[in-house]
Amino acid sequence: MRDLSLGGANNYHWVIYDIPASTTSLPAAVPAQAAPPSPAGAKQTYWSFSNTYSYQGPCPPNEHTYEFTVYALPTATAAVPANTTNPATAAAVITAAATSSAKLAGKYKQ
Repeated sequence: MRDLSLGGANNYHWVIYDIPASTTSLPAAVPAQAAPPSPAGAKQTYWSFSNTYSYQGPCPPNEHTYEFTVYALPTATAAVPANTTNPATAAAVITAAATSSAKLAGKYKQ
């Protein structure tokens, strides 16, 4: 999940990857750790604005556009270097390996 309103490409609110192909939904409140227990095998990076793992939802003071992107990969695991915490690094590896993707964007305003 990226915030498209801040300018620049590296405004990540969430990068989660190595989600098993059989997974059809994510649990609420995925634990804030590099390798959450659910979905099994998944990994997360920090978000762009803190050394914190997991999803950080929208809460801007004015209207922002957020984009969720899901990537299909040809392998069960992405070739993201071990212990990667930088979301832009993981996103670059995932994007380069993707065979397909789908995006959903929406606006948020308090």
